Amino acid sequence: LKGLKSRFKDQELADLVDTASVLVKTFHPVVLAMYDRSFKESDVRKVLKKILSVYAVNIFILGEVANDLEKDLVKVSRGIKTGILANVEEINKKLDEIEKKEQAILTLPVWNRDKWTKNQSRNTNQGHVFLLAELLAAQPDETISSYDLFKGNGNPKYRLIRLANLDQLASDAAYINKFGNYTLLEKKINWNEEWSLEEKADHLMKSKIINNRLMAPKFSQWNADLINNRTKQFVGNMRAIW
Repeated sequence: LKGLKSRFKDQELADLVDTASVLVKTFHPVVLAMYDRSFKESDVRKVLKKILSVYAVNIFILGEVANDLEKDLVKVSRGIKTGILANVEEINKKLDEIEKKEQAILTLPVWNRDKWTKNQSRNTNQGHVFLLAELLAAQPDETISSYDLFKGNGNPKYRLIRLANLDQLASDAAYINKFGNYTLLEKKINWNEEWSLEEKADHLMKSKIINNRLMAPKFSQWNADLINNRTKQFVGNMRAIW
């Protein structure tokens, strides 16, 4: 399925396949099983979106071992093939049983990239970009889609950046690798972590991402409270999109 976006009539499904081919090793059996059972593309889209949700929660936030989830997906594909999982509702209900959303909602505020990186065997950076792409796209009034922010197999226009450095956080240095101290920024906009907070604010204002521009006016006072508040906004978005 990788690299075959043009074969799908449903454009959102094509974008999801493009994204999943970067992040999810074994989504193919589920999708192929659904096609074998003559599911509509709109149904496949709903299931693939749920699979990405499970990966976001279980792997990219909670840091669980990907192999275990991949085994679960193989079981789901078998259930589809045998007719035990006969419709989208039954498939997604099974995926709901695998997903650990409530645990992830409690984890994101204390999430630390250092620990998370050590627990990941692959796709660490891509996973972080995907999380931010989904959560930034869900912000009020945002017009850029999560796919455009992520653009996994295409030509990514955005990159992962850390906002404040150790010196700038000073007594709040423990927050340097918290989720709220990261964002995505256009590749064409220069960024240097050693710049002053004022310089960084000027460059955030150049971004088309609404959340970046909203941060800029208060960036000179960037601290643990603001990082925590930004993370809380993302937690609220989690409930809405996953």
